[in-house]
Amino acid sequence: MKNLLKSKIVIALLFLLSANNVFPQLVLNQKSQAILSDPSTGLVPTTMDDFRYLNAERNSIAIAKALDRLSPGQHLMLPEGVYDVVTIQIPSTLNGFIISGMGIEKTVLRRKAFAWDNNTQGDCPTETEIFKVQNIRNFELKNITLDGNCHQIAVCGYGEFEQTTGKIIKGTPQFPTYSQGSGSVIKVVQCKNIEFDNVSFQNGYGWCVTLADIDGFEMQNCIINTGNLSSNFKGHRNHAPNDIVMHVHSSQDGLHMVNVSNAVIGFNDIHSEDSAIAIELCPSQNGGSGKMSENIIIKNNFVSTASPADKAKLLNDDDIIYGTGLANNWVGLGAVDIFYNDAFDSHGKIFMGGEQGVFRNIEISQNAFEGVRQGVRCGFFLGGGANNCENTNHRIYNLQIKDNNPSCMAGRNKNKPAGIRNVTKDTISWNTNGGAGIAVRHTDSLIVSNNFIQDCKGGLGISVQDVTRFGILDNIIDRIVGTQLGYNWTGGEGIRVYNSLDYGSNPLKGQFNAYGFLIKGNKIGSVATTKIAIINTKNGIVRPNENFDLSGSKILSKTVDINFQNTSNIDWGDL
Repeated sequence: MKNLLKSKIVIALLFLLSANNVFPQLVLNQKSQAILSDPSTGLVPTTMDDFRYLNAERNSIAIAKALDRLSPGQHLMLPEGVYDVVTIQIPSTLNGFIISGMGIEKTVLRRKAFAWDNNTQGDCPTETEIFKVQNIRNFELKNITLDGNCHQIAVCGYGEFEQTTGKIIKGTPQFPTYSQGSGSVIKVVQCKNIEFDNVSFQNGYGWCVTLADIDGFEMQNCIINTGNLSSNFKGHRNHAPNDIVMHVHSSQDGLHMVNVSNAVIGFNDIHSEDSAIAIELCPSQNGGSGKMSENIIIKNNFVSTASPADKAKLLNDDDIIYGTGLANNWVGLGAVDIFYNDAFDSHGKIFMGGEQGVFRNIEISQNAFEGVRQGVRCGFFLGGGANNCENTNHRIYNLQIKDNNPSCMAGRNKNKPAGIRNVTKDTISWNTNGGAGIAVRHTDSLIVSNNFIQDCKGGLGISVQDVTRFGILDNIIDRIVGTQLGYNWTGGEGIRVYNSLDYGSNPLKGQFNAYGFLIKGNKIGSVATTKIAIINTKNGIVRPNENFDLSGSKILSKTVDINFQNTSNIDWGDL
């Protein structure tokens, strides 16, 4: 960022001048570093296997005081070591500054653990964040590990599960509820120009990294791993005799962005047990009006939402965990989830308030998505059920999902071939959706091009519903396996354009007006049912002789390879 770059240049010049005693009063961090190193009040390190948290308050006060001594444009560098902390509020008077450590795993801030039960104690009053940032411009965080310590923190959410099915029957226990703050490792609200570079965010108790109402965000070379789940407090139990552990979802989204604009997220490694990257528009967030989620680029990231087999990362592998099914074979939600949210009540009510905002210009390109429930999921409402976003006024405009293929490299080390692979429908909990490489709804102006999509078990390669003016072009789709997706529909299509039979009061038997679409240049290999399905839709172009089998040598047959039902004004070319 330009402002941050200017700050770095100024810092370098001031250090050079102070070394020659030209302006000794401008020596940066002298007072701040003195606070951090003071033997009576400064930072005290610990080890990762010491869970006494003896110096958490002291360390937090030392960092807070050091930040208070900074002036805009200055840089606070934290020394090497593991330091327990409680929540640290960044002073809102600071602008144009940097907090850095000595490197990932070299400087570690670890959140002090605590326990709270929403059912017996009400909303949790304690924040879980390491850093809270609000009303700040031009802030950079770099070369540090933030450990949310969720395998020790234990906040139990409201609600109960039905024991035989694991279905939530009261409330939403996967969302522990707080009277202030949230369950993040870091929370940044109402800020401008935020940058994360070479930071590891670990063990998030809720949304690992939360951003809300941000203009200007860059995240690169970072790691997010929501990994460790609570071993000391796995959730609340039903009353006897059904005394079975019910999991409270202590690890949720990796990076969750609400009303964030002008953002670039690139070359990161992200592992989360729910949505790895969530892009949300919520007009009611933090009050006010004119909310926007726009101009967002998700590029060259390596993402997985599969639960790790390593018991050091998943400490309750031996448990049967109800509600979310988060256990050995758990597959989370989308690598990228894009959705509109009016309001969400933590006790289980979802309502649509009719508010609207600007949701547009999102690019998902050159990423490696592996071991996910959906590669990209757009236009679904919170919760991810089949029809949870039915207000057609809530539209997303100009979404591009492109070039996610092995010709590009992704991940923090730039060593992962891009593509969307190993997409698996969840089969072990009540919420058994998934299995789509790309699933888009409620969107206008969509391009899905030049993607490599393989091994979708569930299953769809590309799914489009209630979308206008779209192109599905030049994708390679292979090994799509259907596993009964509901309503006597097995699934297993390479490309599926489907719209409901009862769409509005349309006189043409519910045909949805796509206002023009184009499907061409795709190579489709093994599928469980049909290579292309066009159902209850009108106005578009599907050229069988411009779509091919996987080798590219055989054109698709309209009668064999394409399932079309209740369509009109579809240009099939010469066939």
